[in-house]
Amino acid sequence: HAVFWVAFLLSAGVPVPSRVLVHDYLTVDGAKIAKSGAQAADPASLVEAYGADAVRWWLLREPAPVGTCDFTEDRLVAAANRDLANCIGNLASRTVALAARRPAAGSAYDAQLAERVARLPEEVDAAVARYDLRAACQAVVAVAEAGNRYVEAEAPWVLAKAAEAGDAGAGERFDVVIATLLHLCRTVADELEPFVPDGAERLHVQLAAV
Repeated sequence: HAVFWVAFLLSAGVPVPSRVLVHDYLTVDGAKIAKSGAQAADPASLVEAYGADAVRWWLLREPAPVGTCDFTEDRLVAAANRDLANCIGNLASRTVALAARRPAAGSAYDAQLAERVARLPEEVDAAVARYDLRAACQAVVAVAEAGNRYVEAEAPWVLAKAAEAGDAGAGERFDVVIATLLHLCRTVADELEPFVPDGAERLHVQLAAV
């Protein structure tokens, strides 16, 4: 492509690219993909079996910009479960369930986590601008992981129980925690849209209920 396609453009009098992006190889189950199809992975079959989001996510999240990457169905499933289901999906589900226990008053956020969330769009844009889609996905997951750690540290279910028992201070803290988590989840859903549009839409619908 770096030789013949440029020659075609030159012969047609069309401007040639100023740089050519080249990635390393994908292998399947440890072997080079064969033109005969003997060693390959059928994208249509994978989408039918696991869904488009899982396939898109593996292709964006796992291969590095430099270096050969091996594809297996087990790795595809593991990546989708680890990031989309167990990390992001679980965080959103817990947040929505907690928010349903007590309507949060106001929209004050925890400053430290809110600042981390505010940096996410810029981090994703910067990674995409340098064609590092893996880093863009990692940035989204990192914020969701921070949200899960925040849930464990704050234990909002304990705050909710105390608030229901009449503890005004616990109620105020619960409001801040839930508002912060909802803001984080909505930002994550926004940033996921280019990568896993179906999953991002489901997240938006889920979060719109609270």
